[in-house]
Amino acid sequence: MIGIIFTKFILYENTISYGISPLSSWIQLIVIFIILDFTYYIYHFLMHKFGIMWRFHSIHHSDTVLNVATSLREHPIETIIRMSHYIIVACLLGPLFWIISLHQLIQVASKIIIHSNFRFPDRIDKQLSIFLITPNMHHVHHHYKKPYTDSNFGDLFSIWDRLFCTFRYLPKEKVQFGLDDISYTHKLTFLQLLKTYLTTNIKKQVL
Repeated sequence: MIGIIFTKFILYENTISYGISPLSSWIQLIVIFIILDFTYYIYHFLMHKFGIMWRFHSIHHSDTVLNVATSLREHPIETIIRMSHYIIVACLLGPLFWIISLHQLIQVASKIIIHSNFRFPDRIDKQLSIFLITPNMHHVHHHYKKPYTDSNFGDLFSIWDRLFCTFRYLPKEKVQFGLDDISYTHKLTFLQLLKTYLTTNIKKQVL
């Protein structure tokens, strides 16, 4: 996050106007949240659908107990891909620095919440998930079995999953974390975790 904010500061402060920068702050805010959320949906969808990308992303899905630490459980290569996607899209749009900072703050807070073991009551969760990605909605994404693993790809908003028919619901008591095509029978060290995508037989996802 610090690196991304620093990049934005260098690129956007004291430079000529371009992209959406001539627009009002509120319009920029709306555009940034919509476009970054949509492009994240595409990025996340592709991470599940191409074999080599899924091998990196499967590290994140391998956790059998979801908690705040799961939001940090990511292969370094995926971190580079994810941050590159964010920086490229943000730089092309050229919003105000504070808007990118606000989006990053909300995005990080959301990641922590949806990966925590906190869950809303089903009635409240269903209402919130009409528009937002809720903890239970993302927990379904971490369910060990397809088609649930290949659903609920959204970042902040659930509209893309509903629009492109990738939304899935599962009662919270039926959600079981992990993967159905890889078994972790022991705790892995950090280095072992990094080698997992090369040394295990993870099924290839296809479009």
